[in-house]
Amino acid sequence: MTVVLYVLPALALFVVSVTWLAVNVPHVVEFAVMLAGWCRDLLSLCLAYGAVAAGLAVWAGAALVGGGFLYAAFRASVRLWRGRRAIGRLPLVRGRGLSVALIRDDSLVAAFTCGIFRPVIYVSTGLLKGLTREEVRAVMLHEAHHRRKRDPLRSFVIAFFSDAFFYLPITGWLAGRHHHVNENAADDAAVAGTGSPLVLAGALVKVARSSLRGAGSLAAAPASMISGAGSVEGRIRRLVEGGGQEPPAPRLRVALSSLLIICALALTMAFPLWTPAARLGGCDMSLCTAHSGELAEQCRRHCGIETGGGRAYFFDFLRLQPVESGFAPLVRRGPA
Repeated sequence: MTVVLYVLPALALFVVSVTWLAVNVPHVVEFAVMLAGWCRDLLSLCLAYGAVAAGLAVWAGAALVGGGFLYAAFRASVRLWRGRRAIGRLPLVRGRGLSVALIRDDSLVAAFTCGIFRPVIYVSTGLLKGLTREEVRAVMLHEAHHRRKRDPLRSFVIAFFSDAFFYLPITGWLAGRHHHVNENAADDAAVAGTGSPLVLAGALVKVARSSLRGAGSLAAAPASMISGAGSVEGRIRRLVEGGGQEPPAPRLRVALSSLLIICALALTMAFPLWTPAARLGGCDMSLCTAHSGELAEQCRRHCGIETGGGRAYFFDFLRLQPVESGFAPLVRRGPA
């Protein structure tokens, strides 16, 4: 259910964005080259404002979408590198092929699951000595659920999409809700195995106390590696009071701003496909009249064509022919 609610919509948006970039970037580049060839002197205003706006809009959309994916790839690489380095610094004892590793640190009370494709449960000796047998069993059942469901991989994918669409405020709420749902599911699995929610609640209290003291070798590890980081208080309350407490819905301004950004981005991507302008590539002399006299004549000579009437669309750019002064559409020539 979690995959359907969070991963699949993000994956669909990712596929749509990549497809748009693959199809439109060649046209965007050609479009920008033609703009540069048409109007090397921006003061002469040879192009209609709609054509210039179309070029800027499509480049802005491509830069935002493409930049988001590059940013997400960078953040994912840094996240993997930091996690690997933090794990490498731990005093580990682990047999080959085992799914559980022991951290030799009596001052550390922690257990977490880490690993993208081969998740491993890491347990400290401090946790084994500081918790009762039933509490240790509850913690291991909790982490075993994370490992069985491959939650580290799913969290990594959610974080990637959250970074890729960083400009949407609601992505932070979706990532937080995904974490909340994962932790509740793992807690429920532990309670089902031990038969008592208070056992896991007691273990969480002891782990939280140790985290507040900041002791142990795991201090350098990123917080996202530790199961339940940032939600321990709510999880304990849920276990003690019972019931399935849901995280609050996103604020109205967060939802509305995200919707407006999505609509604006979609409009930006579609703008060059439908925006009308004066004969694109021709001299719109109504704009040049502000610079009457010789400047208007220079504009006419620069374009090398007569002002055209009617309306044109973005795909008209694909039917252009080079002329000595740049590019011009296949329309009737005017006097030089």
